[in-house]
Amino acid sequence: MSAGWLVAHGANPYTPADLAGVFGNPAFRSATSFGYPPPWALVSTLAYLAASTISKSVFLYNFLLKLPLIAANLALAFVVRETALESGGDEAGARRAFAAILLNPLLILTTAWGQIDAVVALLALPAVLLLSRRAVARSAILLALACSIKPTVLPLIPLALVATSRISFSTSLRWLAVFAATVAILCVLPFAAFGWSPGIVLSGWNAHFSTAGGLSLLAFFELLGKGYALPKRLGFLGFVWFPAVLAYWLALPRTGGDSISLLRQGAGLLLVFFLTRSWLSEPNLDALAPFVAVLAALGVLGEGSLPALWIPALCFSLLNFSLPQLLFLISPDIGSALDAVDAKFRVPRLVARSLCVLPWQVAGWRLAISCLGRGERAVSGERRAS
Repeated sequence: MSAGWLVAHGANPYTPADLAGVFGNPAFRSATSFGYPPPWALVSTLAYLAASTISKSVFLYNFLLKLPLIAANLALAFVVRETALESGGDEAGARRAFAAILLNPLLILTTAWGQIDAVVALLALPAVLLLSRRAVARSAILLALACSIKPTVLPLIPLALVATSRISFSTSLRWLAVFAATVAILCVLPFAAFGWSPGIVLSGWNAHFSTAGGLSLLAFFELLGKGYALPKRLGFLGFVWFPAVLAYWLALPRTGGDSISLLRQGAGLLLVFFLTRSWLSEPNLDALAPFVAVLAALGVLGEGSLPALWIPALCFSLLNFSLPQLLFLISPDIGSALDAVDAKFRVPRLVARSLCVLPWQVAGWRLAISCLGRGERAVSGERRAS
């Protein structure tokens, strides 16, 4: 909300600003710089401009910001259904995958929260599928769009390079060139076009890799009473994901460029990336959900795979007070009220929240190992015959 207002008024969204007076809410006093690449700041600006032409209501602005997210959730459910069918799944499995996305409580909560991971998923899933059809340019553009909105699907880049290299080395270079050009237009050009200083962004390039907590194995870090920042001597923990993803990528089968193999490999890479990060926000799992839903519909993964991921994440989010914090526009004092509750139950809440990470880690690693296998789906007739 702050970013949309700042851009609309010619300011840099990456510069911290006190907008409590603008929105009449103390929650905006502590608004820090925008934490995502430029494209979603521009989407937020369009929402602000649309809202301001109708009414000065902050509620209308907030509502218009949520409409693209709602639309993305709906579209994602249909894309998952069609993907399952086109990949050889039956109608019953496709319907289950459709419902698993459309009615997913974690997706619904994060949409209400205003998180944009479902948009990333909506772009990343077809980007991987297009690789199996050798639609190189379209795949590169869609994945660049996804990474330019929120770079949580970066591990899909090496998957795309390997998939295109099976065609030819020049094809792989063409995919990389289109991807890089699209990212440059979406993420670099706005700084020049709007005169934004990139200083804050460049100085904080490792912000997401220098913190500990969330759904990561370092969820207990907050219990130590030292905030979220990793001490310098433990800074290497923020980059464990890199050798982990590299090792997993090297372990992937080098055969199979069909849609099922690519979806399986993409899911595995995302799982390892999320499982080994020092900080992981629960909305990030939204980007993984459609991959798992399709693979479960095809019988590559078990039907309980997706619930095994989102249930611990949802419990973690509820223990993180994510739901009541959504009321900050209606109740500006909600933060103070939650602080008072937390003062009484902080330690047991943090312990319970940290324990939610264990089932997510166990389920995630089991799925990641499963994705290393052949991943071949037995058609319904073959299953009945056996």
